[in-house]
Formats: sequence, C-alpha cells, structure tokens
Amino acid sequence: MGLPPADIHLLADALRDAVDEVVEIYEQDAPPATGQVTPKLLAEAAGQLIEILKRIDSDHNADTPPLDPDPHPPGPASEEDLSQLADYGLSLLGDLAAWAERLGVQDRKRDLELLAFPLALWVTRHGGELRTMEPVVNAVAVLANQSKDNRALEELYGATGELIDAAALTIRQDLEKGNPGRPWRVLNLNRAIIATRTHNPRIMEQAFGTLVQNLPEDAPAFFREGMGQMDALDYPAPVRAVMERYYRRWCLQHTLH
Repeated sequence: MGLPPADIHLLADALRDAVDEVVEIYEQDAPPATGQVTPKLLAEAAGQLIEILKRIDSDHNADTPPLDPDPHPPGPASEEDLSQLADYGLSLLGDLAAWAERLGVQDRKRDLELLAFPLALWVTRHGGELRTMEPVVNAVAVLANQSKDNRALEELYGATGELIDAAALTIRQDLEKGNPGRPWRVLNLNRAIIATRTHNPRIMEQAFGTLVQNLPEDAPAFFREGMGQMDALDYPAPVRAVMERYYRRWCLQHTLH
C-alpha cells in the first residue's frame, strides 16, 4: 500500500469522497437537530479550509508572477498561519471521523483519520509547525502496519523525520515524561521501528541516533527489545550488527558503569 501523498488536490479529493458519504448517511437518518455541529456544517468548513490551502499551495509553487498582478497581494502564509490552519484541519478531521464512527461508517472513519498524515506533511513542507501531534502519530502507526515493502517503509521513515523536525517546541521539550503514550515518544519509537523494518543499516543508524538524542531514557529498553526481535524474526546480519552495537553501548556499557 502506498502512502497518501502530501498533495493538497489529492487530499481534497479523498476528503470529499469520505465526507460526502458521511453527510449522505447522516441526512438519510435525519436525526433531530439538537444544537450539534452536523456533518454538513463540518463538510462546509472543511471545503473552505481546502480552498485556503489550495491558494497557499498555488502561491508557494508559482514559478512566474501573473501577467496582471494584484496591486495588493495577500502575501505568503506565515508559519503562524500555517500552524493554526493545521490545528484547525486536524480538528475537523477528528470531528468528521467521530461522526463516521457514530453513523457506523468505519471505513470512512479510518480514511478520515489517515488524512491527518498528508495534511500534516503538507503543512510542514510549506513552512508550518505541528502543535497537534496525536492524530498524526496515530495515522503514522496505521500506515506503518500497512506498509510491507521496503520502499514504502523508507518513504514513511523519511516522512516521520519531517514530522519530528516540524514538531512545536512545546512538544520537543517532552515535559510529560510520565506519560508513556505521549505522541512525541510514540513517534520517535515508531520511527526507529520503521527504520529497523527497512533492513537498511544506514537508515537505522540515523533513526537510532535521533532516538538516543530525543528519548535517552527509552533507548536502553528499545535496544534490548530490538535484540530479542533480531533472533525471533531472523533479521539479516547487517541489520543485526547495527542493533547489537547500540545494544552493547546503551545496555551493557551503561550497566557496567
């Protein structure tokens, strides 16, 4: 399975397909209005957001100025603008996915949740930072489980690195160390797992270096468990060599000292 591309036009098509079905089923059921934000209202908000993102994308990718330029152009989107739009978009996806679950449309719930990945990646590639990470991390975990071939895993590995680099400072500071399910921890650990599954020693070296820098407290347990997996899953010798080197450094040498 290929990864959802960080293309705003493809994202828009996928979002429309998912949302249209959710709205249709909601309107067929015709529940009484109780002051809730309905799927139709959420769909309208999502459509407006997509149009804003398309304009930003067009401005970002423009190679030449228009023949009749606007005398008062809006200017490029700032990092703050993009970051706020990311938060808003992820919130809309979450609300729409919740409606899909409530209406029993599980496939569409999954599709909407996975769109957090290309949306976040698009924002990072346009200069925004990520302040909401949980839905993005959840999408990465699902994609990692669905990715079987090395090429897809390497692509996902590269994307997770971009997401880590784009995380807001408040997330990177990792202040909630008592919460093992915090998105920062899960994303870094999953990136190292994805790297191991690529069977690419160079990528493993990169991922493990980031892991020990970002999560030094978790590194020994990761490499200890990793060594167990080397035997259980019969990993190739070059892959095992990288894991064993980190295991010796972070488990055996730390124990001796």
